[in-house]
Amino acid sequence: MKLPLSKLLPVAFLVAGAFGLAGSAQAATSRTFVSTSGSDTGACSPTAPCRTFAFALSQTLAGGEIVILNSGGYGPVTITQSVTLVGEGVHPAVTAASGNGITIAAASGVVALRGLSLIGTGTGTNGVSITAAASVVMSDMTIGGFQNGINIAETTTTSGLPTPVVQVKDTVIKGNSVAGVVAGATGAGLVTVTIQGCQILENATGILVEDQAHVIVDSTDVLYGATGVNVNAVGGQAQATAASIDVLYSNLGSNSTAVVSVNQTGTSTAAAFLGANTIIDANLAATTFVGGAACAPSATNTTPTCTITTDGANEITNQGSVGGAAATYSQSPATLLTSSATFL
Repeated sequence: MKLPLSKLLPVAFLVAGAFGLAGSAQAATSRTFVSTSGSDTGACSPTAPCRTFAFALSQTLAGGEIVILNSGGYGPVTITQSVTLVGEGVHPAVTAASGNGITIAAASGVVALRGLSLIGTGTGTNGVSITAAASVVMSDMTIGGFQNGINIAETTTTSGLPTPVVQVKDTVIKGNSVAGVVAGATGAGLVTVTIQGCQILENATGILVEDQAHVIVDSTDVLYGATGVNVNAVGGQAQATAASIDVLYSNLGSNSTAVVSVNQTGTSTAAAFLGANTIIDANLAATTFVGGAACAPSATNTTPTCTITTDGANEITNQGSVGGAAATYSQSPATLLTSSATFL
């Protein structure tokens, strides 16, 4: 028996509406929400938030943001798109006893992390691992207990402008067993990093700069590790390689080895600039203020270049010796690094 048209139309609209509602419930949106009382279902709305970063990311459009509603743990996540994770005003945490807390592998992506606490429990690999991105901004973070607090290792064949560009602001990076921050390219990529207003404390090495990386440090404490800053260029990459750091308006120090160590082998160059009222403190038992013991000739580079340059505006206390005879040191005035005078 055929139904009249007046009966068929409401049925048709009801069926279409049901499918439309089901589809929209799973559609990605530009802003999603997570909560410790949430569930990894649906679209992660403010009234029905999701539980983990990983699921919320799957429901977030590229370029959108994930908003954290309350304090608690939200699990490790791999970010493959442009996104902002916002945790201001609460205490959101990622605990990773193994592997990485947050992995950023977002080619051409723009990523921002704000207000997160990353906990490695002494066995995690990297708090934040960045292998591909156009830009990453991290601010108001706490990162500790990993091998590396932040590991920036570009692996792509990017040429031209440095990429990724990473900014770390107002962040505490503490107690990591290898380094607080590592920056370098493992392929043909380039890396630039700006560290501003941070505390990098009690890491084996505060900041490790490797091939094809340039790091600018401003108004930051790099203290209480075995080595404060290590610029270590080993060469052998696909592009012309270099490793360099500029440190300005900061407190530097180490407990046992070098405040600043510059090492170079192969075809690379390595350099550190210390200036503009940088306060350099060799701390407790440091034996070397600057060192470059690995700066030695090789078959491919008979005149390696390791340079530590100061602008004469640095204040030095508890000064250790100047080591690494193979390195080239440039300072102004000429006696600044070798003087036994106490400036503070």
